[in-house]
Amino acid sequence: MAADDNGFKKKKRNQIVQAFVQAYVDGLTEFASDDREKWHEYRLDNSPEIIRNLLERSQKSRADFLNDLIDTEKERFFPSKKIVPCSGHIAKFQEIVNVYCQENEIDREGRVADFFEVKDVAVKKGSGTASLGLDRYFVLISGPSDDPLDDIILELKQARESALSGLVPKPEDGHKLGEVSKAAQIVEAHRVHLAGGDPYYGHVHFDDKSYLVRERSPFKEEIELDELDLSEFIEYASICGKTLAQTHARSDEDTGIMEGNAEEKILEAIQRPVLFVDDILRFAQVAAKRIKRDYRLFKADHQLGAFEFMGQDNG
Repeated sequence: MAADDNGFKKKKRNQIVQAFVQAYVDGLTEFASDDREKWHEYRLDNSPEIIRNLLERSQKSRADFLNDLIDTEKERFFPSKKIVPCSGHIAKFQEIVNVYCQENEIDREGRVADFFEVKDVAVKKGSGTASLGLDRYFVLISGPSDDPLDDIILELKQARESALSGLVPKPEDGHKLGEVSKAAQIVEAHRVHLAGGDPYYGHVHFDDKSYLVRERSPFKEEIELDELDLSEFIEYASICGKTLAQTHARSDEDTGIMEGNAEEKILEAIQRPVLFVDDILRFAQVAAKRIKRDYRLFKADHQLGAFEFMGQDNG
């Protein structure tokens, strides 16, 4: 669909999809041979040009990032339409952060004594798409050194039920994901899927709600798909295909999810790569048409007032 939005004709769109699926198969084959999925990650020194440029653009300094959000002299959040300081709750959130550190086994050794001391708290409004209406907090904590520009902003985001809840079988009794919170399941997926992910990624429970905890990172950038030419789009699709292969390859005994090697089992199920690539290509074509049709129906319903009740006061 993104390729269609870029104006690429059917043949070129097919090339992009085929590049994605072929890279997925090639990635599984590579990981099956050397277990590289355990540690492989894209860095400035080993990334293709399109990813290296992305990483370079994301190198905003922590000082600039903090100065945009915080009065670094007073160590308080700047108030705005989307950030509402609530400094009166510092003591409460200190207890919450202490529990978070303990339950998630956050490494604090060799750091300054006040590492993770809560300096300020703010309510974050108007973020996300699927998470609109859910509670979200920013918590300013002391960083690993005495330099105030080394401080860290933790984001506490209320977790919600998975979109797959009720559509897939529940975990079997005794499965480690069967007895944990919604946020803990997200954290477990993060651990499985990413090699060397956010060291502060965790979860905590308070006020009868489950929260996902992560660092609000200054390193935030994205690929602008509408700016890619055909060769760049094909390269990016290939990178995404290999990345998905790594995610699936890590979902086995390497991370405690299942016995055996996931990549070998997937390749065994694929059997004929040429057929698999063609099947996924045709699936993508059908799925794109269905999504566009569904969107047309949604707009027609919207024009007929189908969603007006959502903005009405039922009280």
